[in-house]
Amino acid sequence: MPQSKAIKNNRLFFVAKIMTNTAGTEYNEGIWSFGRKNSQYQYALSLDYVSENINTSGIQTFGAAGNFFFIAHSGDGSIDKTDDTAVYTMTSLVETQIYNYGETEMEKRLDKVKVSFRKMLAGESVVVKYKVDGATTWTTIGTFDTDDALSHTFLMEELAGVAFKSGKEFRFQISSTGGAEITGFTTLATILQTI
Repeated sequence: MPQSKAIKNNRLFFVAKIMTNTAGTEYNEGIWSFGRKNSQYQYALSLDYVSENINTSGIQTFGAAGNFFFIAHSGDGSIDKTDDTAVYTMTSLVETQIYNYGETEMEKRLDKVKVSFRKMLAGESVVVKYKVDGATTWTTIGTFDTDDALSHTFLMEELAGVAFKSGKEFRFQISSTGGAEITGFTTLATILQTI
């Protein structure tokens, strides 16, 4: 792991490859940060930047200048700069923690998934996926790319045209391409009563 690190805006930035499943087959490599906005906020660990240009050689080092990062990667002298136009056309990805809707043992029916964003421009899109009860693969709920929209509510798995799966625990993945800026995410589920 590179020893590069930077401190900006009360946060420590560093490079890491962190496994995201117990099998060790999925991981997130990029620039991570740990810290908080100010003393009113909780400490948080987050993956702040992942480059789609990184090959299996990974990130060798990175540096910060002002509000920009310079990332050396792929073992061939390649460098990405976070304010390059190409960076903003890459896919941005967020994966949520587990949602159990306050009830760990009961089944829930997912009713709605709403994603909000800055006014959608031509060429921008958002894709929403989910996992139910620790599934190993993501199921695509749908894609949205309507110009001038500010949000979209998914009422089913739009891609497959079927109702959401029921389960005890849910995780969500939201990706944006073309520069779409996600501003909010909410879900609604009904706890299913059993006798």
